[in-house]
Amino acid sequence: MIELTLPAQFTATIKAEEKQRAFKLFWQWAKDQANYGFYTLPSLEKNIQECKVAFEKFRHKKVFLHVGLGGSHLGPELIAQALGDRPSYFLSNLDSDAISKTLASLRPADCLCYIVSKSGHTLETKALLSVLMQWLSEHAIPEEQFSQYFVFCTGPHQNPTRQLAHQLNCTILDLPSELGGRYSVLSPVGIFPALFQGLSCSEILKGVKAHQRDFEQESSYVYPLFETLAHFYQKGVDQTVLMPYSSLAKGLSLWFVQLFSESLGKINHQQKNSGFTALYAYGSCDQHSQLQLFMEGPINKFILLLKLKNNTNELTINKSYFSDIQKLSLTQILNAQCQGTFQALREKNRPCAMLEIETLAPAQLSYLFHSLQCLTVLMGAWLQVNPFDQPGVELAKKMALNLLDFQRS
Repeated sequence: MIELTLPAQFTATIKAEEKQRAFKLFWQWAKDQANYGFYTLPSLEKNIQECKVAFEKFRHKKVFLHVGLGGSHLGPELIAQALGDRPSYFLSNLDSDAISKTLASLRPADCLCYIVSKSGHTLETKALLSVLMQWLSEHAIPEEQFSQYFVFCTGPHQNPTRQLAHQLNCTILDLPSELGGRYSVLSPVGIFPALFQGLSCSEILKGVKAHQRDFEQESSYVYPLFETLAHFYQKGVDQTVLMPYSSLAKGLSLWFVQLFSESLGKINHQQKNSGFTALYAYGSCDQHSQLQLFMEGPINKFILLLKLKNNTNELTINKSYFSDIQKLSLTQILNAQCQGTFQALREKNRPCAMLEIETLAPAQLSYLFHSLQCLTVLMGAWLQVNPFDQPGVELAKKMALNLLDFQRS
């Protein structure tokens, strides 16, 4: 479903004992479904059925208003951007001007607000939820009717957000306890928005099962890419760029930045700072901004290009004043730019590889989600860090809450 082209000059291996240790820990995590559901996704089929029931209740809504941070919004936003056909807005930052502009353009009666927070304590999510409740009240919608406007997705344990949802008699979708936020796109976090965008859940399942099969048969691109990234990390290449040549798929790079950075930037078992810095880019736009750095800057980046062989809609230049592009399609031009960048990086001896998919579709996207999550966990096992926690983030949250307590006093 996904092809990897790894140039011979960058094909590398790591010590057998390192590889064995990493895979042993990976499979320990993968088989512990109660705590780490990233691989088997034990709740997925049950979650799909629950999401379908909720969707039928609200399918008449015209606008999807999604509230969440990090893993609670990056995957769903990519799904909507890449494959969606229904208006969707994502509130993921406390920017009063941007939020006011968005809400001013909407009619509350058209909107379904999807509130996503696994912990139920996320500061920004609570603030944005409060703003939306005020917005509805300002439009003379009483609190007793809020259940017609909100669906909540949160962890199964009791928390303030879940308590409020019960109080308002709102629909609640459980975010499985075995999934961390950044590994939750293949859960109600992403499935419910996908239904609103008209995506087929059977195709999403198909992509997940396809990668599970490939991974267990050791035919997944993750295997050679893992060893190559580990090898170059030991040589100081500690930055990873995922660069899709697609405007619709550029959100995949943003999703990957959070997944890779937050999972791997840790203090390891030897009490050393470790991790990969993931960088956002997409083509061909960033050929005109970052490519110069990639080509001639420090040799500390691994560039992973993503090429779509075909687009659903094709635009061909049948008549042009420019003879060099006459009779060419935009996809041909874009893919030539991607291939040209790949060849140039190789010629400059810049560590790189290319992923290719036939087209952007639900099965291909879920395959990418599952495989990149597996790559991330495998890199965490090799780095000897816990890829499922985020202690540095928790410290920043604590400091922010202390400042807010001081301001209130």
